[in-house]
Amino acid sequence: AVAAYFVAGFYTLDEQERGVIFRFGAVQDEVALPGLRWRPLGIDEVEPVNVTRVRSAEHQALMLTEDQNIVDVSLTVQYLVTEPVDFVVNVRSPEDSLKQALESALRHVVGASTMDDVIGQGREAMALDVQDRLQDYLTAYGTGITVSTVNLDRGAPPREVQAAFDDVQKAREDEERYVNEARAYAEQVV
Repeated sequence: AVAAYFVAGFYTLDEQERGVIFRFGAVQDEVALPGLRWRPLGIDEVEPVNVTRVRSAEHQALMLTEDQNIVDVSLTVQYLVTEPVDFVVNVRSPEDSLKQALESALRHVVGASTMDDVIGQGREAMALDVQDRLQDYLTAYGTGITVSTVNLDRGAPPREVQAAFDDVQKAREDEERYVNEARAYAEQVV
C-alpha cells in the first residue's frame, strides 16, 4: 500500500507548463517546474498552467466617439500567462476579467477619439493606448496576464448607416475634386 501510494504521487509537467501547488487547499508560493515530480497524494494538488502558449481574445462592439458618432470596432488581443499562481488564484475567471478590462479600455480610448481616428490613420496609436490601459487594469486586478499585442482589426460606421456614410465620403471626394478643378481653371485664366 505504501509503495502504491508513493508511485501514484508521481506526475510530469511539460516544458511549457508550470504547476501551481495547493497544500491542503492553500496555495504555495513555489511553482512546480517542468519534468518528473512527486507530490504526496491527499496533501498536495498541482494545477498545470501553460505559460508559453500565446492566447488570444476577440472583442467587437458599437461605441460612441468623442465627436458623438457611433463606430463598429473589433479587435484581437494576444496575451501570455506570466504569473501562474496569480492566474489560478487571484481572479475567479481570468479570461472573463480580461474581456471586461478590454471592454473598459477600448471604450475609454474610443470615447476620447474622433471618428476619423477610429476608422482612419489613428488606429495604430489607439491600439497602443488600449494595450497600455489594458495591461494597467490586468496588473491592478492581479490576473497574472501580460498583453503582448493588441490589433485593431476593424473600425467602421455601423452597418445600418454604411450607405449614408459612403455618400458622405463620396460628397467629400466630389468637393475636393471640384475645388481642384476650380483652382486649375483659375490658374488657366490667370
